[in-house]
Amino acid sequence: MNENYWRNRWTKEQLIAMLIEQQHSFWRCDIGVEREQLAVIEQAASAPHAVIISGLRRAGKSTLLAQLAHRLGQERVYYINFEDERFLGFGAEDASHLHLLLVELFGERSIFLLDEVQNVPEWERFVRRFMEMGAKFYITGSNAALLSRELGTRLTGRYVPIELFPFSFGEFLRWRGENVPTLPHLTTIERGALQHASF
Repeated sequence: MNENYWRNRWTKEQLIAMLIEQQHSFWRCDIGVEREQLAVIEQAASAPHAVIISGLRRAGKSTLLAQLAHRLGQERVYYINFEDERFLGFGAEDASHLHLLLVELFGERSIFLLDEVQNVPEWERFVRRFMEMGAKFYITGSNAALLSRELGTRLTGRYVPIELFPFSFGEFLRWRGENVPTLPHLTTIERGALQHASF
C-alpha cells in the first residue's frame, strides 16, 4: 500500500467537506441522558493525560463524548470520527496533514475528540506526539483495542482509562423521565413503583 494512500485517495475539497459534515452531524446529535461517567471524565480534565473511554459497542461511548463536548464548548474542540469509511487507509503518518486541515477550517484548538480510534493503525504514536506539544485527547474505542498491553507501552502510562457500561438503573430511570429515589427512605408505594420500573 502506498504510504500516502489516504491523502492521495481524496482531494483537499473532499476532505474539507468530510470534516465539515462530521462536525455538523456531531453537534446536531441527541446527547441523551447524562451519563454518570461524565463526572469521572471531567475530573481527569486537569491531568495532562489522554482520557481513553472503552466499552462494548452501543454502550454509548460516542454519546458520552458528545455530552463532554457540549460541556467544553464547540469553539474549543476538534471532533474526528474514524468510523467514517472515508477514513479507510488513514494512518499515523497522515495525522499532521489532518491537523493542518482542521486548523485551516476551524482555527487553532488544543482539545481533540477522537471517536472509534481503533480503526487507525498505530494511532498512539501521533497522540503521544501531539500530547507532548500540549494537546488534550479524549478517545473512544472498543475494549479489545484500547485495553491492550501495547497501549500502556506506547503512551507510557500517560492515559486515564475509563470503561463505559450500558445504562445503570439510575440512568435508566432518568431516561424514562422518573426520579431516582433515595433507597433508604422509600415508602411502600415508592418501593413497589421502583420494582415495577425494573420490569
